Amino acid sequence: MPVPGVWSLDNFNLRLPGRCLEQGDKDHYRKGESQAGLFEDDRKALLPLPAKPFDVVTWTRMKADKYGNVTVQGRHRYAAGPEHAGHEMIVGLRALEVEILDAEGKRVITHPRSYGDKPTDSGDPSSQLGLLCDRPAAWRNSRVRDAMPDPLREWIDAQVFGFNVCWAGSAVFFRQCGLMVFPGVVIVSR
Repeated sequence: MPVPGVWSLDNFNLRLPGRCLEQGDKDHYRKGESQAGLFEDDRKALLPLPAKPFDVVTWTRMKADKYGNVTVQGRHRYAAGPEHAGHEMIVGLRALEVEILDAEGKRVITHPRSYGDKPTDSGDPSSQLGLLCDRPAAWRNSRVRDAMPDPLREWIDAQVFGFNVCWAGSAVFFRQCGLMVFPGVVIVSR
């Protein structure tokens, strides 16, 4: 049987039981009996599954860097948030996700796991908005700036530096420029 190509392991795993049941309709290659019937015979001898599912995870303690990131395998950075900068974190590595807990074991965030030789960064630019309120001079080096489209970034950079950045619920208002940034939406008004 050829090895299947898989783009999404989650989708593959969702379809796998159905594909296995289709195979049950066929006769066993050596015994000549239905595979589904043979499976029912085997099922009678099985023990029940444990009440709690087995969790395949590796837990390690790591110290977050000055930005609140932990680095896995020397190249994959996962953001815990700037409020966790310099703190010890508990990091759980699973096949498809990375779970970050604080030192007391309280869940902070879960990220999709990255693989490969190239460095990756899971940081969300919106996590820096609160930090930019306290340190507006950090604008030029922020992920928020890097995430903006070039024309908008250049326009904000060209404005008088020292604009007033303030936090207001889920929106950030760049008052001097008349710019409002919401998650995924940018509104420019004069």
